[in-house]
Amino acid sequence: MRIHLISPTHYLADGSLHKTTRYWTSGITLPYLKALTPPGHQVNFTEELMQDLDLARVEREVDVIGLTAMGPQIKRAYDLADHFRSPEALRDFPGVEGVQREIASARRRVTR
Repeated sequence: MRIHLISPTHYLADGSLHKTTRYWTSGITLPYLKALTPPGHQVNFTEELMQDLDLARVEREVDVIGLTAMGPQIKRAYDLADHFRSPEALRDFPGVEGVQREIASARRRVTR
């Protein structure tokens, strides 16, 4: 199975994608998932904050797409998920969603 994991960037106020070469916090989730994936699977990942995401290449070359996001990345992650499920995508990718935002929201209600 060919898997591509994506950590999206976030949008700037003008709607463009934020890019940088200075990464103030290093996400280790995607490298861990790649390292823990059983042999026989090909795993690649894109850290969109520092690399451009080639949507057409990903759509052509993979079987599964995984997205992870926190805070300001959420909007971009949902936009990417919508794209991969849209008629404009080269093919339809099934989706599974796990959202921790609900847990954080519940915690805020309890602490008020």
